[in-house]
Amino acid sequence: MSDTRSPLTAARSNQCPAWLAWLLFPHHVNYHIERHLYASVPMHNLPALHWEMTAQGLLEGAAVMPVRVTLGRIFADAVTQTEVD
Repeated sequence: MSDTRSPLTAARSNQCPAWLAWLLFPHHVNYHIERHLYASVPMHNLPALHWEMTAQGLLEGAAVMPVRVTLGRIFADAVTQTEVD
């Protein structure tokens, strides 16, 4: 998280190919920002919500990144933590 004062940066949404999303995020939890902003939207509509928000410019400056960046951060933190211990 880069800035917890904004809902656009206090959570992260991950982008990935459809096959990988199906494998890793079967309930569309990769649309984390969208879920926090619009909790009443059913999970199967989160991809459409994401694309509509993107089209309207509502996700500019948001923490939307490729899943490989997120995984790199997760595993980098795990390696760093192991080296510290």
